Amino acid sequence: VGAGKSGIVSIWNCHQAPTDEGIDPIVTWKAHGGRWIADACFIPSREDGNSPKCPSNLLTAANDGTICLWDLRSSSSSTGAPKNLATTGKKLHTGGIFSMHVDINGSNYNDLYVCTGSKDKTLAVTTLESISSGGMCSPIFVSHHHSSKVGCVQLQGKGSALVGSASDDGIVAIHDFRDDKVVADIDFAHDKPHSIVWNPHSPTSFITAGHDNTIHSWDHRNLKEPVQSFVGHVPLSTKRYKRIHRPSFLYTSNVSNNTQFEYILSGSENSGCLSIFDFGTDRLSAKDNHVSVLSRGHLPMDCGDAGCIAVQGSNVAVAVDGGDVLLLQPNPIKG
Repeated sequence: VGAGKSGIVSIWNCHQAPTDEGIDPIVTWKAHGGRWIADACFIPSREDGNSPKCPSNLLTAANDGTICLWDLRSSSSSTGAPKNLATTGKKLHTGGIFSMHVDINGSNYNDLYVCTGSKDKTLAVTTLESISSGGMCSPIFVSHHHSSKVGCVQLQGKGSALVGSASDDGIVAIHDFRDDKVVADIDFAHDKPHSIVWNPHSPTSFITAGHDNTIHSWDHRNLKEPVQSFVGHVPLSTKRYKRIHRPSFLYTSNVSNNTQFEYILSGSENSGCLSIFDFGTDRLSAKDNHVSVLSRGHLPMDCGDAGCIAVQGSNVAVAVDGGDVLLLQPNPIKG
């Protein structure tokens, strides 16, 4: 699924054989009235439970300040758009939503948590059950910790009550939404931090990025300094940072010897490529705890820069300038 400007959402079938022109979406519709959509996430329906089959519902959030729940199994005969099951009101946020993250590991809608970050300077956590009530939706947790726009939020997931946030006020924070408190506060991580991403394979580890030339990794048990810093993905010619390039984790394995490799992927301004870092680099072998780019995957000509990155298994979807989405399978070789 892809979403972006003008409130438009598109869904593709990645198993469809591509033509010379690529793969056309199976459905495209205007999901929100705002200028852009912050995030879109497939979720199971009530009937799906934890079934591994293709999820039949979709959740979207946008700068109109609402979250919409869509039924992908039912569509309008006139527009072809999926059926809208619910749209939240102003009880969740009073400003546009800049980030949404969903923990889909719960067993029912009360266990499926959704966190959002907004222009109204708040972070909110609610349940999918509450979102299903539409305009009556209200959060179970709201943080007023930040003094500026909250541009990124992410739940740690897997039953944890921790949620990370990054804000234009210069702060990266970790909140506990069950105990209603701020667990940690980092005010020196980045110039305008825009990203916080939990490590899916290590509950204490996360990475951050901002409008600068460095990605940091952290251990939330000791936040006096980053564990490692990843550099080299931003060209030296880039002097101003205007866009958000959110890094992502990628895990691959060698079936023959049962070895697992850990990587960080990131685009960057004016680079025209996808940079790959070796997240498994030992601290002792990294100079001053700084890790350089392991490999660069150059994008096709005229694609521009890599924007949003989505990882599923060993497949990577990358949004590029112009609105196209590339499906990649990185194959970095350890030297």
